[in-house]
Amino acid sequence: MSAQLDVAVLGCGFMGSALARTLAARGANVTVWNRTPERAQALTASGCSAVATVQEAVGRARIVVICLSTYEVVQAVLGDAGTLAGRVVVNMTTGSPDQARPMRDRVAEQGGGYLDAVIVGYPEQVGRDDFLLLVSGSEPEWETARQPLALLGGISRHVSESPEGANVLEAATVGAFHMTILAAFAEAARYAKAQGISPKEFMPLAVRVASVLEFQQEEIAQRLADEDFSTDQATLATYEKAARTFQHALSSSGTRAPLFDAAVAEFGRGVAQGRGEDAVWTLAANRDDA
Repeated sequence: MSAQLDVAVLGCGFMGSALARTLAARGANVTVWNRTPERAQALTASGCSAVATVQEAVGRARIVVICLSTYEVVQAVLGDAGTLAGRVVVNMTTGSPDQARPMRDRVAEQGGGYLDAVIVGYPEQVGRDDFLLLVSGSEPEWETARQPLALLGGISRHVSESPEGANVLEAATVGAFHMTILAAFAEAARYAKAQGISPKEFMPLAVRVASVLEFQQEEIAQRLADEDFSTDQATLATYEKAARTFQHALSSSGTRAPLFDAAVAEFGRGVAQGRGEDAVWTLAANRDDA
């Protein structure tokens, strides 16, 4: 077996356990450690080896996967790891972009390479085609870890040489985009239901409307990259006018919709800046002047 398939998994919560089970099932030599030993011991039935100390787990591995609660906990655990020379740490702990670079430096002080990774999905998706792992860090470390990470199924994608790249993408897509969509969906569903529209009628149309980005993703991405906001379709001013009409419909019904109110205000801000004839994507430009 290749030494690159000698993997330690530190942290055996729901996600860490799913990672360990999948790696072991697909041929990796997996050693697991958890602060609560019983959780690590439970994974021996799935072909993993459980050990009592972080140092022992790291000593058996070339790739060290960390899946703990916070970066602060990771820092503490690394203090018990001893040398990381010849190893690549793949930190899958949820964190913020400003935590990634100091963690990379900490691992380097102990002699190891570092990759920061973001799991986009749930434990039950590990090993499936819809599993997505975003990885950032130097190319040599990525090439070392690529083979075992591929065992996790789906797509493991190297997104940036900068250690914070994966976390930036997560904050943008899962945070600012996805979580806002979830809250906006709740506002819309609440209004529709209050007006007598069945959820079975509302849901398919909501999904169809939300798919506009999928159909136009290449064009929109190119326009954002080029900062080309010209359009022969609906302009920002058109969106603002329509949005104010919809805002009146929601407010007159008594529906509380703070996210939609914020969207209307953002459209109005762009128009006030003189961008009313641009495409709506002009709002993605860094124009913070009032």
